Amino acid sequence: MAFSFGRQFRRIAAQALTADPDEMRASIAETRITGLLDELHQAIARAGAGSTALAKVADQLQGTERFLKSQKDAVRLQAAAEADALRRQVTQLRERVEHLLLENDQYRRTLSTRPRSQ
Repeated sequence: MAFSFGRQFRRIAAQALTADPDEMRASIAETRITGLLDELHQAIARAGAGSTALAKVADQLQGTERFLKSQKDAVRLQAAAEADALRRQVTQLRERVEHLLLENDQYRRTLSTRPRSQ
């Protein structure tokens, strides 16, 4: 681009020696507009590349989100299964404690009904 601007500048400079002021202003304006349009085109191209990169990252993030959700669900299911197992174990232990208390009570009654030997 810089090379073409150099050519345009030389052309404008050559025309400046022979052209009238109105033609010169129009030529300078044309050159400026061309440069601005080129810059705008480059900025749009960069923005397009940036938006493409953002779209790719967004897709990757969605994949990560799906993975994390599935991991969360798996952990929740595992925790629920372990909690159920612990509840069953607590129930079994309570039943065992009740049974032992009954056995202990029966043993004490048996001891208290026996005659004491001297």
